[in-house]
Amino acid sequence: MSAKITIFAKSLLKKMKNIVHLPIIDSTNLEMSRRILSNKLFFNSLEEPYMLYADYQSGGRGQGKNVWESEQGANILATIYFRPDIIASQQFVFNQYFALTTRDFLLQYVPDVQIKWPNDLYVQNKKLAGILIEHTLSGERLEYSIAGIGMNVNQTHFSDDLPNPVSLAQITGHHYRIQEMAEHYFDCLKESYLLLKNGFFVKDLQKEYLSCLYQYERYCPYIIRGEQVSAKIVGTDPFGRLQLVRGDGKQEICGLKEIIYL
Repeated sequence: MSAKITIFAKSLLKKMKNIVHLPIIDSTNLEMSRRILSNKLFFNSLEEPYMLYADYQSGGRGQGKNVWESEQGANILATIYFRPDIIASQQFVFNQYFALTTRDFLLQYVPDVQIKWPNDLYVQNKKLAGILIEHTLSGERLEYSIAGIGMNVNQTHFSDDLPNPVSLAQITGHHYRIQEMAEHYFDCLKESYLLLKNGFFVKDLQKEYLSCLYQYERYCPYIIRGEQVSAKIVGTDPFGRLQLVRGDGKQEICGLKEIIYL
């Protein structure tokens, strides 16, 4: 990021301090949706970006029907509201921005963070953070987006039901102050979001996203639409679907529910 762009972004950050801490909530994504609806009823809209973060979620969600397990007060559990000026067919640009900014934030604490498609964060084949993004459309454009993040920070014991979790504390041996980290993370998101809104780095997102994509350009085992195959990831299409080439040369394009990593 150039010095001029950084100065431009930081000059606007003081106007964007919308961050709310909640001790306990059912789900930060659900609470954000309630606040959006409440504001609409009074013909208002939340200022963007607007962040809720909680010490504990009683009903935290992951992708699909998955739940997000988190020890109380040990991790970053947050949802951020945005109104990106993006056409609906290019909504994956926003997902890339959010995943890449989260990766950049985590790289301040640990090396070699990768993005597992579409937007989980991995370190050494283990899941450090999960992202759940929900877009609401208005015509051909995004009306607003809410991005939920569960980031494992200080938790060191996880349920045996979880396949491969890891936390910053487990990797580094350090204990972190959650409030300070959450506020710093929000600042990072705001700075990059200002650049996104002003079109500074949109053209570079795809290249950067692929450069840190988990298992990119490596033949690995997957289950694609019920069939176990060896394939390599070669890209994503404009809709965010995963593009692969099988060992037999056949090309595949997969949505979220059509592929399983093995």
